[in-house]
Amino acid sequence: MTKTKLISAGLMAAALSVASGCTSTPLILDGPVYHPNGDYKKHDNHKNKNKHNSHKNKGYKNTNNKANAERLATRKLNSMGYRVEKLDYKEKQGIVKAKAYRGGSKYKIDLSYPSMQVINMKKD
Repeated sequence: MTKTKLISAGLMAAALSVASGCTSTPLILDGPVYHPNGDYKKHDNHKNKNKHNSHKNKGYKNTNNKANAERLATRKLNSMGYRVEKLDYKEKQGIVKAKAYRGGSKYKIDLSYPSMQVINMKKD
């Protein structure tokens, strides 16, 4: 009795996995895609190489360097015992300017990016 239940359960699981796989697979069409506003667009975006790379020519600034520089500067200053108040990354100079506190005193600190070496430290 238990072997027949086990076999039937296995067959049922296999049938359900096949049925659910077939119904959840999306249908891919090569024709136009219709949008709610009535426009349609063909799937030929991959053929137009200039359109694909058009974001490079629009003058967008890369904010990843700024975020990374500020994150590294915060880690460096925290490891040195400073509490960071404000950071400013000067991309053209390759410098991160920071205002930080340590022991009740305020400091202005310049760090080079990407090495994060202290260039200038001034008690404010």
